[in-house]
Amino acid sequence: EPIDGKDVTLTTDYKIQAIAEKVAEKGLVDNQAKRVSIMVMNPNNGEILVMSAKEINKETGEVKDISTGNFLEAVEIGSTSKAGTLYTGFKENIIVPNTYFVDEPLWFKGSTKAKKSWKTMGNINEIDALAWSSNVYMFRIAMKLAGVEYVPHGALNVDLNRFVKTLSTIRRDFGELGLGVKTGLDVPNESDGYKGRDTAPGHLLDACIGQYDTY
Repeated sequence: EPIDGKDVTLTTDYKIQAIAEKVAEKGLVDNQAKRVSIMVMNPNNGEILVMSAKEINKETGEVKDISTGNFLEAVEIGSTSKAGTLYTGFKENIIVPNTYFVDEPLWFKGSTKAKKSWKTMGNINEIDALAWSSNVYMFRIAMKLAGVEYVPHGALNVDLNRFVKTLSTIRRDFGELGLGVKTGLDVPNESDGYKGRDTAPGHLLDACIGQYDTY
């Protein structure tokens, strides 16, 4: 006699999913975007409530569903990672609540352009740095984590051993927030992203603003 198998219950909320499908398609048109992705999770337990992604062929106008790209595609997440950098700063005792750094263009020896934020923000604390998306605040955390002080037009003196140690700390702490590690979802072919391999010291700064590894 046949025996009942185990039930498979999706966490997807089909009502919100249906809305997301329409929003994704509308987003393609309204923003003239090539791709729109929407992911909604329950923050209390990690359940996936919505997973939608659409891509449009600019030549034919055909809209294609690419929802699996939400967990299979590796991307540089950019400024989203800055919360992780602050977490690392607190955890590694680089900063404490209400720590101020000066946001100004940073010039390093041999560079043809400054490492800077989208605007010069002056003396700011970690709350302002996150609210205004300061690159330089994150750069200063990375430099202190590597044990180097910024000297205008000076070299960023980080040897290979210190580079590897500092980057390992950043990756470990980011991993505690779910970045650069497997999600644990029961899906095929998942990877944990591409790990940057170039060991130029400036990449420590890039890693802290989400422009080195992919996730």
